Amino acid sequence: MIRIGTWLVNPETCTMSRGEEKEKLSPRAMDVLVCLAENAPNVVSMEMLLDRFWTAHSSSDHAVHKVLATLRRAFGDKPSNPSYIKTFPKRGYAIIATVEFLAAPEPQAQEPTATIERPIGSSARKIEKGLPAIAASVLALLLVVAAFVFESGTRSASTGSLKIVAVSPADFVGLEQESRGDYLSSGLNAGLVSNLSKLNGLRVVKLEQGTSGNTLSAARELGASHLLQSRIVESAEQYSLNLELLELENGSTIYSEDFQLETGDLLATQNQVTDNVVDSLSIYLDDQQRAAMHDWGTANALAYKHFLKAEFFKEQWNHEDWRQALRHYEKAIELDPAFVNAYSGLATAGNYLAVYSPQAVASEVSELLQDYARKLALERPGHATVETLKSAALNSGGQLHELASIYSSRIIQGNAPKYVFAQYGLYLQGARLYAEAEQFFELANVEAPYKTSPNQQINFSVASMAPWNSVPAWKQRLFEQPRHIGILGLLVRSQALIGNMEEANYYFQQQASVDKQGIRTHLSKIYLSAISGELFTLARAGDNRDELAAKLNPRFPELFDEANLQHPDLQFNNGVMKLILGDIDSAAEHMRQLNAIDRRSLGTRLHGMEVMFPDRVLQDPAYHALLEELGFGRSWQQKLMREIREMQPVTGIRLTAQAEQALREDRFMSQNTLWDEAQWSLLRSYKNERIPEIVEGMQISGSGNPGGASSF
Repeated sequence: MIRIGTWLVNPETCTMSRGEEKEKLSPRAMDVLVCLAENAPNVVSMEMLLDRFWTAHSSSDHAVHKVLATLRRAFGDKPSNPSYIKTFPKRGYAIIATVEFLAAPEPQAQEPTATIERPIGSSARKIEKGLPAIAASVLALLLVVAAFVFESGTRSASTGSLKIVAVSPADFVGLEQESRGDYLSSGLNAGLVSNLSKLNGLRVVKLEQGTSGNTLSAARELGASHLLQSRIVESAEQYSLNLELLELENGSTIYSEDFQLETGDLLATQNQVTDNVVDSLSIYLDDQQRAAMHDWGTANALAYKHFLKAEFFKEQWNHEDWRQALRHYEKAIELDPAFVNAYSGLATAGNYLAVYSPQAVASEVSELLQDYARKLALERPGHATVETLKSAALNSGGQLHELASIYSSRIIQGNAPKYVFAQYGLYLQGARLYAEAEQFFELANVEAPYKTSPNQQINFSVASMAPWNSVPAWKQRLFEQPRHIGILGLLVRSQALIGNMEEANYYFQQQASVDKQGIRTHLSKIYLSAISGELFTLARAGDNRDELAAKLNPRFPELFDEANLQHPDLQFNNGVMKLILGDIDSAAEHMRQLNAIDRRSLGTRLHGMEVMFPDRVLQDPAYHALLEELGFGRSWQQKLMREIREMQPVTGIRLTAQAEQALREDRFMSQNTLWDEAQWSLLRSYKNERIPEIVEGMQISGSGNPGGASSF
């Protein structure tokens, strides 16, 4: 038992209590808390925590940040005015409350180390591109930031800390001083006064003309604690603006930033400067935001702003927002090339975009991630996120078989980050080893940092549910991410299959509006056409299809257009369509043309679509032979089974009895073993009610497809 401040901590039960209050912690969070308590009041570095608790499971500083945020919430602590856990930027964390061990702790095997990589708060950014010649005369635009020292813990948190920002009249000398300089200076002053005034807890005043030589004295007379000095230089092609935030008490620089701006559009120039200054100061003058920025691994306020924007866009789950996220991650890395979490986010957003896009886009993303893996390797040699980027690049390129071997090796070696367990679980799910996959996802769900597969975001238990059971869970997820093109497609299929056509059509319209590549929407068209029966009617029409379509006015006649049937980015969808129709031979013709990213879909997504296939297709040896030919049949399944056995000493996961028997008998397991017979019977009844053709399958000639004439 440990007493930390007013809380009683029980490591054995992972609980904290204070009177009637009780908090439950995860085992990982409790381990970190005990480590901090054992070393209190010394600082424990980020590196030590990662080495001690995450070496085999995490590739990102985000894991530590997440646990510390959990501990702060449990204590009711605030980074801006901590009573329990204090962040020491670029050094680590320490418990500042009293610590009393009521039972002697185990001796500490390793003393904590603290490393300061650069001055606290410094975010000076070197401009990599060459600056043009600077005008001979350089005058200063001086902004005085006067902030009263933050209130002590004895004062009410609601009172807050008053900060005064004094903006001096800007002096400007350049090639066109009288017109351009005065215009820019006055515009900057007006913009800064207006925008800084909107920041919570700030009071903005303008220093009078003539105070430029006495800014330190003027600032101190205002009771200022900080001074922000700015220098503007104009050349023929651009402006250079340097900002420097000084702490007046000791004269140290706690923030420095350079801005390089084109001279072509003065209004845009002054707006950009104003926005950047306000963004930076909104963080540096706020303890909580500044602490969060350092926790995320950067001391550059603008890099942090871009990172936060990227995080928002990444979770919107559509092509436009993923591209926006990539742009902001790249900007964050440009501003702070050692910002590891920005690289991790880039890997995630890039992989999302690749999986939901055509091969050309996926190849572009794969090359991008490889480039950033090399960049990070130069900045942080040996950092695990370099391997995360390389894995994401392979995944974006569709290298599923290669990655599966890499991931199993990393798991066996004992140094696999959490996303590896989740990604391998995804492969097991695609190979129809559902029970085993479930256990791998459970290993990945505890304190997981960044993820590199969009499918990992979809809870395994929901993805493996029967369609009628999954709808409420998908709706809840869609409430949180209304533009998620993947979930919209799943809802189209599930709702149509169980007869909710009005809702299925609604979700289809939503998906079509956000799916700019159109590939997932095309697949939803196939589902809706099949459920309505039009797909089967048009397929039977053969050469008379156009004439019949004119009479029936089907909703998606373009599904049978030759351009769509031959489109290289639609071969996976067309193969699925032919399997729904029961035509294994024609499906094989499409599936043999798959590009790399579609082959990845074959190994991870096809199993979920089988709810739409005729029973006789699922049971047909010709279908199993097609999967084997394409690399995702019996041999692939058995390879994964053997790897599960090899990983057992590390994971503790065993093959189920059904899998062991199938492996011994050299037999392909094709059915979701998590469903009981009642669920399978209900699925058949739904298909029989909505689309009888799916139950029986169209009688189309060919190997494994007896009777009837081919329509294709």
